[in-house]
Amino acid sequence: MAMNTSEYALEHHCVWSTCNVTGYPSTFRDYKLDCCTLSVPLNYAQPNRFITISMSRLSPLQSTSENNTLFILMGGPGGSGWSLVENVALLIPAQFGITL
Repeated sequence: MAMNTSEYALEHHCVWSTCNVTGYPSTFRDYKLDCCTLSVPLNYAQPNRFITISMSRLSPLQSTSENNTLFILMGGPGGSGWSLVENVALLIPAQFGITL
């Protein structure tokens, strides 16, 4: 039986908190770095197995009139996405008001 994805999304959401990553500060380049983990079904059509995904978020330290979000899929097989977090903060200044 397939899972009710709307109901699952209401019950399971990210609780953002300070990242605990060695070598990365909680703020840099006018951004605040937060992390969360989320358990999701491996296959929504057969929801008996779950995986945990990790997410990071860069939020501008200064509030702006903009409320934009840009999602980036980082890393890959054998690779880490952490270096991309820092590079994105260099490429997209916080004053653009984009949460990454």
